[in-house]
Amino acid sequence: MSAKREVIPLPARGPDAAGGSGQPLSMAVRGGDFLFVSGLTAIDLRSGERMQGTTASETRQILTNLSRNSNLPHVPGIRVGDYIFLSGMVPVDPQTGERSHGPIAEQVRVTLSNMRHMLESAGSSLERVLRVHVVLADISHMAEMDRVYREFFPVDPPARTAWSMQLRFGNGCEIECVALAG
Repeated sequence: MSAKREVIPLPARGPDAAGGSGQPLSMAVRGGDFLFVSGLTAIDLRSGERMQGTTASETRQILTNLSRNSNLPHVPGIRVGDYIFLSGMVPVDPQTGERSHGPIAEQVRVTLSNMRHMLESAGSSLERVLRVHVVLADISHMAEMDRVYREFFPVDPPARTAWSMQLRFGNGCEIECVALAG
């Protein structure tokens, strides 16, 4: 039997608790025996220990995407047991392989569409995403990012951390996730 995803909603604490949308934001998402907490790491619910990194003795399946530039010092994703870990993805047009430097809404939409494609290619889906990290080049784009993000996660969104820092190559966003495998 495959692991299930259970959203643990953020308790209401004033007008900002729902992110301005009236929809609760998730603080934590349970996936199988692990709890993914916004801003933290995964916690093994059986032992209470922080989820450790993979070791050489664990079976790992590297996920590939032929449209992705292969000269990067990391893989697009890795499947370990019941989990899929996608590396940070940026807005790249899947048809041309060119970076998409349009408005932030379009950059987020392209990135999340590519993420959906990678997950589906690995036998998973956005509905099985447990945790998302969003990095924006400009924190003032947060509201616009949230608007597009809700198009992809309209109900029971995964745990998420979003922050801002300078990104390479003029990208406006970079997004990574952890999902349950199919």
